[in-house]
Amino acid sequence: MELSICIVTYNSSAVLPRCLDSIMEHRPRGQFEVIVVDNASQDGTVRLVTEKFPWVRLLCNERNRGYAAANNQAVEQARGQLILLLNPDTQVTAGALDVMADFLRRHPRVGAVGPKLTYPDGRLQLSCHEFPDLWTAVYGRLGLAQVAAASRGFGRYDMTWWDHEQCRKVGWVSGAALMVTRRAWERVGPLDEHFFMYCEDVDWQMRLARAGLECWYVPQAHIVHHEAASWEGRGRKPMRALAAHHSEFYLYRKHYGWAAEAALRALTVAGALGRAAAWTALWLARGCRDEEAGNVWLHLQVAALAAGLLRLEVTA
Repeated sequence: MELSICIVTYNSSAVLPRCLDSIMEHRPRGQFEVIVVDNASQDGTVRLVTEKFPWVRLLCNERNRGYAAANNQAVEQARGQLILLLNPDTQVTAGALDVMADFLRRHPRVGAVGPKLTYPDGRLQLSCHEFPDLWTAVYGRLGLAQVAAASRGFGRYDMTWWDHEQCRKVGWVSGAALMVTRRAWERVGPLDEHFFMYCEDVDWQMRLARAGLECWYVPQAHIVHHEAASWEGRGRKPMRALAAHHSEFYLYRKHYGWAAEAALRALTVAGALGRAAAWTALWLARGCRDEEAGNVWLHLQVAALAAGLLRLEVTA
């Protein structure tokens, strides 16, 4: 078995068929398998896979174990020498799987690679980054990363100062489509299951670098990503933002210590309150509109979470 493709689903019936069809349409040259771990979906995902994709190895959880734990579960069952962690809201394009696999085979010091990701309309999705630190947190919370994206300083984290068309070594690539070698996985260890979702890919690749292995961005491989499809629905997107911040706080505590986490939380409170004030001013200027009111409430929730006033239980 050369390649194991591991997909974690949660209420993904609307997007998963497109992903699985694309894998079969643009299947890799060698022998491969697809393992789907379903985290207690309630939208018929399990029945869909069972009836329409019998060639998929399906593992069903009785509860939502989270993204990291379910991916570990899949890798434990995987037989491939290469492992692809793939989101269900993606579409593989021609040659993408072979390009990534060939790159890993040719470069033994590389433990992980990621493709160029685009939105369905063809726009580039920023999927390779340098590792986060307090400096990136400062200018990110101040909005300088967006205002001065072309700067090598302020654009460092998202690498927005270059065109993303060159193959290069990076800090980390998006876990939406992350291919790793079996050797790297065994050397670094599984994903940290303290991350329910978000930042588990960053953490794993930080550990990869400390193990002396490299991560590369390979834009010759292209995958379409319908980002955050599992968060669609009324009231779901604010939870996504809160979940991302929740994981980021743990990431900083794990890699940089309690003081760094405290500093990040303070920066987050200040940034969120500033954004809430800006949205409030816009709300008052335009009159009562759902968008402005929703953004005010979201940023107040983020500030409360960062200050420790809001307890978040991420279960979906």
